[in-house]
Parts: sequence; structure tokens; C-alpha cells
Amino acid sequence: MRILLLVNWYPPDLRVPARRWGHLIAELQSVGFECTIVSAGDGSEREIVGPTGERVLRIPISNGDEELATGKVELSGRKSSRSYLHRVLNFVIPLALRDFRTFRWIKYVRKHPDVQEIVADSDIIIASYGPLGPLVAGWCLARHAGKPWIADIRDAFESKDLETYEVSRWFSRQLEKIILKTASLRLTVSEKLSGYLCQRYGLSFSAIYNGWTDADIVKRKSSKAPTKYLYYPGSIYPHQLQALSIVLDSLDEFKSVKLRMRLLNDNTGGRLQELLKTHPARANVELLPPVSAQRVREELSEALAALVLEDVSGVDELRLGTVTGKLFGLLASGLPGIAVSSAQGEISDLVDDVPCWYCVGDVVECRDAIRGVMQPQAYTGVGCLTQYHMTNQAHQLAKLLRDTR
Repeated sequence: MRILLLVNWYPPDLRVPARRWGHLIAELQSVGFECTIVSAGDGSEREIVGPTGERVLRIPISNGDEELATGKVELSGRKSSRSYLHRVLNFVIPLALRDFRTFRWIKYVRKHPDVQEIVADSDIIIASYGPLGPLVAGWCLARHAGKPWIADIRDAFESKDLETYEVSRWFSRQLEKIILKTASLRLTVSEKLSGYLCQRYGLSFSAIYNGWTDADIVKRKSSKAPTKYLYYPGSIYPHQLQALSIVLDSLDEFKSVKLRMRLLNDNTGGRLQELLKTHPARANVELLPPVSAQRVREELSEALAALVLEDVSGVDELRLGTVTGKLFGLLASGLPGIAVSSAQGEISDLVDDVPCWYCVGDVVECRDAIRGVMQPQAYTGVGCLTQYHMTNQAHQLAKLLRDTR
């Protein structure tokens, strides 16, 4: 079966969407699927052959955050007049109409002869959201060519709405339903998010998790005891700040324990800096820029425990289904960990099954968890996570693809 995948990020990019599809494509290629990827990049056009023989066409559309893929990022959180203008426009204009890169995606793939040739030779098209551009472009290509297509929704559309005007949100939901209804199959990243989207749109969704690989397993250096720091690798968003506050409040009792945050991106609009500036535990927090995956693994191997931050309120049904993309890699790493998340969320269900991991929702629980990870522990393996290995997730996807055809 020949597959065309449209996705904004693809390896060697470091972000979760890139790793997700990089692993899935590698496994699909190994079981006989022939895959071609159309992806954004640095704004220039180029074509390469991927590590498992897949054809990768980079189209001349910037992914908007190219510096994040190369490790060059400023953590200033500085606001600008342009950001305020964006907030005003985002309030009035529906999500489906305010991202001009969506129209660039459509225009480019519809006119590029190589893309048209790939579409004609493909058995099925997979289009991945977000951002919106690849999803809508894939939908347009499928309609024009009369090909079946699959919608991959890694996050609910409304998570990008922020404080959008109610009429704009309504318009967006209606347009999304029209697009999704035409898909032969709809994918998302967790069972709870699948249920939420099913209820929202009245359509079926299947879960393909951002799982783990053998490369995620981390081994301690036997001659060296863990350094006393909690380690948070990844990006941070406003809905995670309450969880971070819980960690900071908890550290008041553990003066020797530091928090090391290796940030891929600060998406809080300066709120992270404001929180740290006024918090007594600020001196125990290190904010560090992105580094290579190998460096992250080394820092993880020396950490007291890995840290996951998510929404802790439990009132946002959408957030209950959010499973951060790095979760399984950390759960399978062999290291202790603390997930600060709602007890009603899917993260809590997953963490509860993993030895040496704790899911906490307040300061008391977080302090108990820190005491727990400070004790010597024997990790008993990743048997409970076998079904979430990317090989098994890819096999599930392969079955869905064959059934769709």
C-alpha cells in the first residue's frame, strides 16, 4: 500500500509530532508500506530520502519555529505589539480562517507537479493536525483526486481557540465537522481524547498513542548516585503553570532538591517568568535552552526523577484526555518520575500502572512523591507498557489502514 502523509513536522525535527510520525513511518515501511511525506521545513524546497527509505519532500513553507528544531531559542518570554494585535484578531476571526499558512499549503500542494504525481500514485492520504494547513491540504487533495483520506488529530481544534468570540468558535466547529465527516478514518492520541472528540463531532475516532521505543530506556551510571534535581524536558504552556506552582511550593521543604527545566519552548507569553520571579523557590530552578536528544538522555540518567506537568483542575474535559507526547518515553525510561496532573485524567490512569512513578494533584501529594523518589528503588521493567511500544502502535495503525482500504 502506498501512503502519502502530510505533516508539518518530520524528523530530524525534535518536536513530538515529528517523533510520532517518524517512528510510525519507520515501522510501516518495515512491514511493506511505501510511504511518502510532504512536510514544511525551513522555507526552502528540498527532497531527501528518510532513514528507512521513505521519500520526504520539504515544501517551501516555514514551520514557523525553525529555531526550535536547531536548539536556538530565547527564553525571555517578551511580549510585543504584534502579539497584542494577534490576540485581537484571534478573538474575532475563526481558527479556520486566521492561519494564512493554511492557504499557502493548499495553493502549494495543488500546483506542485511532484505532489500531484505522488497523490495519483498513492492509495491513501493521511493528513495530520496541527497546525491546520496539512490537514486541510490533505482533505483538498483527497477530494480532488477521489482518494480516501485519514485525519490525524493530535489535539482538539478548540485548544487553539483561546479567548475566541463565541460565534467564531461555532463557525470553526461546524467547518471542522464538515471536513472530518469526509475522512475514511479519524485518529487521535488517547482513548479519552478519542471519546471526547467522538462526543464533540458525533464521529468515531481511533487512538494511536505517542508511544515509546527502546531508545527511550535510560541506564543509570552505576558508579554515580542520582543528582538531586527533578528534570523537566519539553515545552511549557499556560495550562501547565498551576502544576508547576505545586512543584515549586513543594520544593520549599526540600532545599537540596533543584528543578531543572530543559525548555524546547516557552509558550506562556511571559507568565512563566512572572511566576518564577516572585516565587521563593526561584533560586532552585534552572531554565535551560534546547539541546540534542543525546544530551537530554544524559541529563535524565543523572536526575533524581523525571517530571511531567499537565492540567490539574480536572474541570476541562478536553485536558483530561491530553497525554503529553513525551509521557511514554519517560515512563519507559526506567527512571522514577512524578506526573502533576488531574486524578481524573488519562495520564493518572497510565502512571498508576508504572512502578516508581507517582501522579499528584496538590502540594501534600507532591511532597510525598518527592520523598518517594529520594529513596533507593528497583525499577521492575516496562512490561505494563508493552502495548504502547511504537512497534505495537504501528501494527495497530497498519491494521486500520488495511481495513480502510
